[in-house]
Amino acid sequence: MWQGIGIGAAISLVTGMVTWGLFRWALGRGSVTFIRVFLAGIGGRLLVLAAAALLVLGLTKVHRLGFGAGLVGTYLVLLTGEVAYLLRRARRLPAAPRADRIDPGPSGG
Repeated sequence: MWQGIGIGAAISLVTGMVTWGLFRWALGRGSVTFIRVFLAGIGGRLLVLAAAALLVLGLTKVHRLGFGAGLVGTYLVLLTGEVAYLLRRARRLPAAPRADRIDPGPSGG
């Protein structure tokens, strides 16, 4: 069982570190680039995790429950860390101007 937990955690950790690196790279590249990388990172990570899970469970005799627990548990811990990091970073950004406080400029509207 411990072997399954370790393999699941390792696969999840590798995909989490790649996603984390992509997020860090995209943060300084503008909001459109960041959103594209963010969404592609989520989708890509889930596809890689699903493919790895199918390969490991199909080709080895690893303990299934242990593998699933290690994979999902590590994924949730890393996801929580990513969300906390992004929220902390967002709090440090200057607030966007509110629509009711935008100066219409010299033309008056």
